[in-house]
Amino acid sequence: MTPLQRVWNEIRMAMIRRRLRHVIVLAAVDILVMWVAYTTAFSARTVTAGLLDFYRTRVAFMLFAGVLMCVIFYLSGIYHRIWSQTSANGITTIINATIVTTVLLVALNLIIEPRPLPTSVILVGNMLALNGFIIVRYRSRLIHGMAWRWRAIWKHEFPAPKNRVLIVG
Repeated sequence: MTPLQRVWNEIRMAMIRRRLRHVIVLAAVDILVMWVAYTTAFSARTVTAGLLDFYRTRVAFMLFAGVLMCVIFYLSGIYHRIWSQTSANGITTIINATIVTTVLLVALNLIIEPRPLPTSVILVGNMLALNGFIIVRYRSRLIHGMAWRWRAIWKHEFPAPKNRVLIVG
């Protein structure tokens, strides 16, 4: 192997490691979002049904739901985007992947006896998780937008007008 090929292989392996680390971090955040969403949905259900012991025995299915969501996200290309530079149309990809995962989880939940989770927990949990996924990915835009509106409404500070230029030729 020539020195140039060796350098190229090292660069390629560094890029693969960096990409893998990026996907693992995003997947871990997504699993955390799923965990919080399902726990919130389960807590709302527990108020009416008293299912706290039931929650402890169903943690494995909730973890499976988070891993399945990450796999569907990976297959739909969500982890391949640079979200700070993606347009708002990227939300449809997140919505579609969440719908596919929800349908798969509900179908699996109806097949398995006894049911791992109440169907309402899956539906509400995935709806809450969808909101969490969008917030996590568009957090910088949300924060900048809220800060701009705060300054515009309360401090009456507006950005300076920009000079528009038309280049012909």
